[in-house]
Amino acid sequence: MRTPHRLSKYPYEVQSSLLQDLTFDFTRTVFSKNGLELGPEQMKALHMIDNGRFTNLAFMLSDQFDVPVKAAMFQDEFKDSFLDRAEFNGSVLEQFDGAMRFITGHNTKRSVIEGIDRKDTTAYPIVAVREAVLNALVHRDYSMQGTILISMYPDKLTISSPGGLNEIYSIEDLKTGISSTRNPGLANIFYRLGYIEAYGTGIPRIMKQYLHKAEPTIKVSDALFFITLPSMLSGSDRLENLLSETEYITRSDLEGIGYSRASAIQELNSLLEQGRLEKIGGGRSTRYRVL
Repeated sequence: MRTPHRLSKYPYEVQSSLLQDLTFDFTRTVFSKNGLELGPEQMKALHMIDNGRFTNLAFMLSDQFDVPVKAAMFQDEFKDSFLDRAEFNGSVLEQFDGAMRFITGHNTKRSVIEGIDRKDTTAYPIVAVREAVLNALVHRDYSMQGTILISMYPDKLTISSPGGLNEIYSIEDLKTGISSTRNPGLANIFYRLGYIEAYGTGIPRIMKQYLHKAEPTIKVSDALFFITLPSMLSGSDRLENLLSETEYITRSDLEGIGYSRASAIQELNSLLEQGRLEKIGGGRSTRYRVL
C-alpha cells in the first residue's frame, strides 16, 4: 500500500500526485448519475488537475487510490473473533458506498407493533451512520499513515480516522456545528454530489439522532479522531430479534450479541423455564429450538 506523506507546506490534496496514470471510472459514474460532467475542464475547476498534472485530490478520487477503509464485526469487545470483515479501496466515493453497505448489512433491526402500526428500529440510526462515515472520509488526514477503521460490536459501532482536530476547536465546538475542513476540495466535491447538505452539520445531526438516548462519544488525540455510536437496541431487544430470526440458537449466539458466558447460560435456562425454548442434544453440540 502506498503511504502518503506531507512533503511541503501545502495541504496534501493540492500537492501533485506521485501516481499520474489514473482512471476515474467509479467517480465519473457518480458524477453522471448526478447530472455532472467530469472532463479535463471540470477537473481543473475542482483542483484535481494543476499545471497539467493530477493532484492528490484526483488520486483520492481515482480507481487507483489504495489507502483503504477497513471494517470488521466482532463477536465481543475483546476482538477475539471476527464475525465478518472487509476492506474497501478505490475512489473515496466507492469506499463510502462499501462502508455503508457493510454497516447496513449488519445493522440489526427490531420490529415493534404499536397499536395497528409496525415500527422498525435499527441498532444504529442510518442518518448517524452516514454522517459518521462521511466525517471520517472527508476530514481524515490523508498525509498520515493509517486507515479508517470501522468496528462493530454487539452494543456499539466505532469509527476511527487518522488526524486530530484543528487546535483552535474543541469537541464541544463540533457538537454545535463549528468546524473547519482539512480537505476543502474533497468536501466541496461531496457537497456538489449531495452527500453533504451543509458544512459543519455532520456531528450535530449525529447527536440529534440520539436525543433522549445514550449519547455518542468523541475522543480526539493529535493523530486520531474516534467516535462511538451506542446501539439503540437493549440486550433484551437484541435477544428478541435473535429469537424471531432463527429456528435454533446456541449459547455462542447469545455471546455474539453481548452476553457473557455466565449470563448466556442464565438467560437460556430462564427461556427454557418459560417454555420458549426446547433443549436439543448435550455437551458442545447443545442447541435450543425456538418455540
